[in-house]
Amino acid sequence: MTKGLTTMKAERDTRRALDVEEAVMHLGVVHTIRDRAAWDRAFFADKDFPPGFTLVGTVTQDDVSRTICIWDAPSVDELQRTLDEMFGDAAVNDCFVADPSRSAGMPAPQTTAAQG
Repeated sequence: MTKGLTTMKAERDTRRALDVEEAVMHLGVVHTIRDRAAWDRAFFADKDFPPGFTLVGTVTQDDVSRTICIWDAPSVDELQRTLDEMFGDAAVNDCFVADPSRSAGMPAPQTTAAQG
């Protein structure tokens, strides 16, 4: 079974190198803030997001215990890793794929140049 997965990955990687653009998807995140001072330092710091990552919007609860963010990103796993690294223990980041048929007011997802 592992051999099949390895072969599929190699084939997927070969196809990916030929793509001109990759679609990104809308992702939602609920941040449960555990350390407000650490959250503020990370949140307000200059950020250089990886290619394909765009923060579309954010709303923070008035007591700064939770924040909801909408992202364009290549995958939920990549966004989860990026945010966990960025915020560390300051917040628990619950990332999910947004269902376009149950979402309102969202811009069309962007595309990004494929990374070969």
